[in-house]
Amino acid sequence: MFLQALLVSIFAQYGHCLVMDTATTSTDALMVMLAEEKQLRAQLATQVTDMQNRLSSVESFQNECGCDGRPTGNVAFMAALSKDLLHCTKGQPVIFDSVKLNNGKAYNDVHGVFNAPVTGTYMFTTTLSVQPGGFYRTAFVRNNATNEIGYLYAEVLSIWTDRSTTIVTHLDAGDEVWMVCLSDSRIEGDHNHGWEGANDFHSHISGFLLSAD
Repeated sequence: MFLQALLVSIFAQYGHCLVMDTATTSTDALMVMLAEEKQLRAQLATQVTDMQNRLSSVESFQNECGCDGRPTGNVAFMAALSKDLLHCTKGQPVIFDSVKLNNGKAYNDVHGVFNAPVTGTYMFTTTLSVQPGGFYRTAFVRNNATNEIGYLYAEVLSIWTDRSTTIVTHLDAGDEVWMVCLSDSRIEGDHNHGWEGANDFHSHISGFLLSAD
């Protein structure tokens, strides 16, 4: 009984101090939390502003360069004919299998087909050679062997003949372009037997992206 009376007496004298100390501690903790939250909000606002500035810079660059953000890269190729085509029949692809340049990897030297990586305007050029007494009739085609978009021929002459042509065309991404023979033709290829040199370019094709849409 004496102990209980003593505890009641002590609480009566000092209890209000304990309550005040607890309340003060809770208030201080809340103030610290509020200060930390305010600091985090300020940091987040700074990061958001920085991201908005970066986005604005990217959009400005796109407007200046005229692009829409899609990667176009450097699309260009050149390939030569490594051997003679003695009898290139109607509809047969002319496969330029000796690759000199293939930036963008859009040209397939196995099938002789260029596959447009992006929608845009492209330029293609070819030069074909034939020995005296020979001739050829060829065409650029798109997506199928009868959709002709360019034409190149050489009639029978008593001299070596080189002919060239250039086309500019619009392609959608995934469109394919290659060359075919329109009738039985002869086209000269590499006469250096695989060695790099002038004769390696008797007949060749090249193309590149002028501008992406």
